[in-house]
Amino acid sequence: MPLFYQQHINQHTQIAIWKIEEKEDFFLEKVVAQKEIANQQKRLQHLAARYLLQYIAPDFRFENVQISTSGKPFLIEGECFSISHCQNFAAIIISSQKNVAIDIEINNDKVLKILHKFLQEDEIIKMNEIVVNKDFQQLPTLIWSAKETMFKWYGDGNVDFKTMLKIDFNSIIHNKFSSILITKEKQIPLDIYYKIFNEFCLTYIA
Repeated sequence: MPLFYQQHINQHTQIAIWKIEEKEDFFLEKVVAQKEIANQQKRLQHLAARYLLQYIAPDFRFENVQISTSGKPFLIEGECFSISHCQNFAAIIISSQKNVAIDIEINNDKVLKILHKFLQEDEIIKMNEIVVNKDFQQLPTLIWSAKETMFKWYGDGNVDFKTMLKIDFNSIIHNKFSSILITKEKQIPLDIYYKIFNEFCLTYIA
């Protein structure tokens, strides 16, 4: 059973990652797809994430899951949760107490081509300094993942990644750094937690 990773963050919150090695029939014995998905890989990822939610939280109420206008799944009442998937991995975070979010991204150089879409020029310079000085080759992917996690946590959908999602590069330490989500009404400080695996980066807010 490929439960790749599991962590109890506290008594109310936990995360888990599933490495997808099974066929669809394995998951369909336990869960059903919430929507029609034509792409086979995306359908498998969707099923794996739902299976993982049920595996971690057997009483999870799938019938109460709704999709917001921004595309964020949520429960009408009950636990807060977030899901993410990339290639053959699916990840979930679930909490009985507070809003949470999670993202996983495969470690590769593709993100370097879109840095200008989610970072300002001074941020790119700062990030590149850290990559070189600390030999932190995964940092660009990690920052992209962190901003995806902030976007999911906010849940509004109308977000400019460059101006509204700000990373404090000076705060990056092992497993955690600070960020600020800037809206018209206020600035929301957020702690981003992370873990680097061989194949991907994991970020979450809990």
